[in-house]
Amino acid sequence: MQDPATATTEGESTEAVGPDATSGSTIRERVASVLSGEQFVAAFRRRTERSPSNPVVSRERFDALDSLPDETFDTTPVRTELVVYSETYVYRWVVTAGTVERTRLPRDPAAMAREQ
Repeated sequence: MQDPATATTEGESTEAVGPDATSGSTIRERVASVLSGEQFVAAFRRRTERSPSNPVVSRERFDALDSLPDETFDTTPVRTELVVYSETYVYRWVVTAGTVERTRLPRDPAAMAREQ
């Protein structure tokens, strides 16, 4: 699976923000699909509910792929963000107004410097 917005710089592939094409899949299935063989390190989910002037923020940490929720992204909070660390990349899903967008960045600082 590859998002339509993809740029390549000096051999490194970085996926820009774009719609996530795996709608209907559970969070665990989406992460497993994108990792496709990469080693899972950790994941963090932050959910913001209520109004921007009076937000309620909850945070969760997941230490194993199997501990990720076996449910689809909930679009009822104001904003949900899921950040997944693999050995080589950082994946980030952002859910706002029912839209799920995904970004992938390399974890290597040298690769990040080349992208700038």
